[in-house]
Amino acid sequence: MYDFGYDISDFYAIHDEYGTMEDFDALLQKANELDIKIVLDLVPNHTSNESEWFQEALNGNEKYYNYFVWEDGVIDENGNMQPPNNWRSHFRGSAWEYREEVGKYYLHQFVVGQPDLNYRNPDVIDEMKNVIRFWLGRGVAGFRVDAVNCLFEVDKELYGGKYPDEPLSGRVDVDPESHDYLSHIYTKDQNETYYMVYEWRDVFDEFKAQDGLVRVMMTEVYASVQDVVKYFGEGEKLGAQMPFNFDLISDVNAFSSAADMKRAVDKFLTYKPVDQTANWVGEEIGMLDGYVSWEDTVDPSGCNTNDPINYVKSSRDPERTPFHWNAEKNAGFSTAEKTWLPVAEGYESLNVEVQKAAERSHLKVYQALADLRNEKVFRYGRYDSLALNNDVFVFRSAIKQEDERELEWWEKTIFYQIYPRSFSDSNGDGIGDLNGITSKLEYVKEIGVGAIWLSPIFQSPMYDFGYDISDFYAIHDEYGTMEDFDALLQKANELDLKVVLDLVPNHSSNESQWFQEALKGNEKYYNYFVWEDGVIDANGNMQPPNNWRSQFRGSAWEYRKEVGKYYLHQFVVGQPDLNYRNPDVVDEMKNIIRFWLDKGVAGFRVDAVNCLFEVDKELYGGKYPDEPLSGRVDVDLESYDYLSHIYTKDRNETYYMVYEWRDVLDEFKAQDGLVRVMMTEVYATVQDVVKYFGQGGRLGAQMPFNFNLITDVDASSSAADMKRAVDKFLTYKPVDKRANWVVGNHDNSRMATRYGSSLVDGINMITLLLPGVSVTYMGEEIGMVDGFVSWEDTVDPSGCNTNDPINYAKSSRDPQRTPFHWNAEKNAGFSTAEKTWLPVAEGYESLNVEFQKTAERSHLKVYEALADLRNEKVFRYGRYDSLALNNDIFVFRRWYKGETYLVLVNMRDIEHVVDLTYFENVYGDVTVVISSIHSPKDEGDTFDASALPVAGFESIVLKLG
Repeated sequence: MYDFGYDISDFYAIHDEYGTMEDFDALLQKANELDIKIVLDLVPNHTSNESEWFQEALNGNEKYYNYFVWEDGVIDENGNMQPPNNWRSHFRGSAWEYREEVGKYYLHQFVVGQPDLNYRNPDVIDEMKNVIRFWLGRGVAGFRVDAVNCLFEVDKELYGGKYPDEPLSGRVDVDPESHDYLSHIYTKDQNETYYMVYEWRDVFDEFKAQDGLVRVMMTEVYASVQDVVKYFGEGEKLGAQMPFNFDLISDVNAFSSAADMKRAVDKFLTYKPVDQTANWVGEEIGMLDGYVSWEDTVDPSGCNTNDPINYVKSSRDPERTPFHWNAEKNAGFSTAEKTWLPVAEGYESLNVEVQKAAERSHLKVYQALADLRNEKVFRYGRYDSLALNNDVFVFRSAIKQEDERELEWWEKTIFYQIYPRSFSDSNGDGIGDLNGITSKLEYVKEIGVGAIWLSPIFQSPMYDFGYDISDFYAIHDEYGTMEDFDALLQKANELDLKVVLDLVPNHSSNESQWFQEALKGNEKYYNYFVWEDGVIDANGNMQPPNNWRSQFRGSAWEYRKEVGKYYLHQFVVGQPDLNYRNPDVVDEMKNIIRFWLDKGVAGFRVDAVNCLFEVDKELYGGKYPDEPLSGRVDVDLESYDYLSHIYTKDRNETYYMVYEWRDVLDEFKAQDGLVRVMMTEVYATVQDVVKYFGQGGRLGAQMPFNFNLITDVDASSSAADMKRAVDKFLTYKPVDKRANWVVGNHDNSRMATRYGSSLVDGINMITLLLPGVSVTYMGEEIGMVDGFVSWEDTVDPSGCNTNDPINYAKSSRDPQRTPFHWNAEKNAGFSTAEKTWLPVAEGYESLNVEFQKTAERSHLKVYEALADLRNEKVFRYGRYDSLALNNDIFVFRRWYKGETYLVLVNMRDIEHVVDLTYFENVYGDVTVVISSIHSPKDEGDTFDASALPVAGFESIVLKLG
């Protein structure tokens, strides 16, 4: 009882404090009379140091010595014996304990009295199977298996015969003695563990074969959901029927939103195999944690803190206090003068007897729910859910169809991002320009696009290629003139194409008139920027005001002797941050927005918007505070990721600034009825991203960009990962707002590179046919890949600032910005220049628009077909649900007024036969509407929905019926 039963000294006997084997048999008999099954807790990872097995090991019995994990110590520089490595116990301190009887250390991942069993020893495997058979033979209906993911340690023979140290976790909130100080890559979630569980399932099924009764296995694993669901089984091997789903424990609490709850519920449903049953953990009378003083604390998790103040953060005693049966002594639990743990306060009114007698109680609700869940709708029915607002979570049997209202232009279009420098060069200087864009607008219209978004075209010294703006009211001279822009707008209007500009409000350029005037002492423009005094270090040298880091490495502060202060630049040195605590800056940016809306643009994509505001330094004594360390151990101290940016990003004021800009956009809608759209670029938590939609009565951006298909999934992802990424934004966005799908842009490796060229059509099917607005980065329609850009040709400051000619490519954004591929001619038809601003990617001779236009099957033709199909009402108004049919195949369904389409993407080069009838109301035949270039299927081919053959990397759009 060092760990209260989880340190077992005899797996074949009843603990004497609990009774006898006869008492247990009587319990079984009574349970059988009541038709109640009994499941036992199995603790296979370890035994007790007082067990016969361990004592025999200490006595030199070779059989039992090999039941455990032993290792030699190491001699430190002072000649003292130390544990074999840095492994940590779950209960703090070393996971190794020395025994002089054998001259070695034994492993204990839990308390010292719980020596780990050695599952690389076949005798241990046989012993545990015999333990299982013993209790199943007595009549138990199964086991909950404790701490199962700790069964195996890494095979030390793979590491020269010595167990390796585990790496640091990077957690800065724990001390070196904590289990959480390390990343447990060698002691948890080893692959052998799953197969051990599958072997135990075989033992369970031996008993089922005898009498037809299923014996159940529940596994306790705190791990990633991807690892948890492996316990269900793999291939033909069956595992646990119930790998415990702890998401309602680990992911949500009283502070969670309705969307958090939906996300937590959907998580397990997403990753579990479609033919397995989910599980949920709940309680019946609403008992609370009891208070247990330091003196009464017995749990080793609390005791081992040696901290009479903070022990409660670790102790598990509060949730183990005695059950409340009634209002009598000790809550009816015991007649003893003192119980092993004190009874929680408030038991007099919070107990079974009171709740049975009450008109309404948790217990009566629980009983009603237990009765209701016997209905077929809860046993066999389908599930769907919504977070109706921040507070209300609902799941259902039916939800109404969306009304067939007239959609605004932006709700039904495809936005096509053009990086002007790389799209088309009209004057042969090797740099794309406005006239080049104008000349290609017919192509944009032909592929089904309704709006173009232009990356920055404003006057700029081009340190960050247009994102350092020196004049917000002028066109950059390399791109053309204002007359050229007007001509572009006119041509776009003729083609019914909307034009959206990239707005960069966070900063200006150090070559702007504003900044130059600030350096000259012009107070108005000095206050446009964020200035701060430096600090004098111990050596008398001037240093930056604090530790803030630029996104391009190094300090975010730059000294200017003209004013004797540092200015803030969260990006490159040439991009001084604007001061949005100055009303003049706020007004200036609104005037910029009005200027371009007056010119005829249809809206803005707003860059880096979550960096607009820094913390108000007046709240910190007039000085900007240091930002805390992020805990990342894979980055150096010059890196932006070395810090946690709690003072420079995602400030609450930022959202309200966006809402003010929306008011400006709506001024123009009020004049002519045309909605002006705002798209916000924010890499943040989804909870923060969706705040840009608006709050309360304030409207914000129509399209806070959803980057989950960039950040959360790639070629290595499973079908469940893809479903999880898709569902994430749908879960958190307000129910009355439109989703959007972005799979690439100028800042991220191209879609075809991240996912692989074989998935180009499948990813385009996802982004174009999911509910909401689609955004395409130029070249995604033909499957363009990242181009190679040498160190010598690299121009992106993200790459250049690494000062690393070897690893620069990991940071550089140049590869996804290489010139567009129009044809197989010189420079891929982008330019007639001898040298283009970035080199054209290799392979353009066959990967280009002209080639794909004439090919029988091509990514471009698939894209055009998808763009046409998404105009159907089912894709504009239809409902959505999805399944990961197996590890490889992601399918989503769209349905509306009797029409149903299914979109299937096989993410691996593995053939399958799948059953689409797992979807509600899907049965009979399905017909191919669009197929990927790798598909053996043709348009019009018909298949049985219950047995659809799927080729490797095949993606198809199917229509039911």
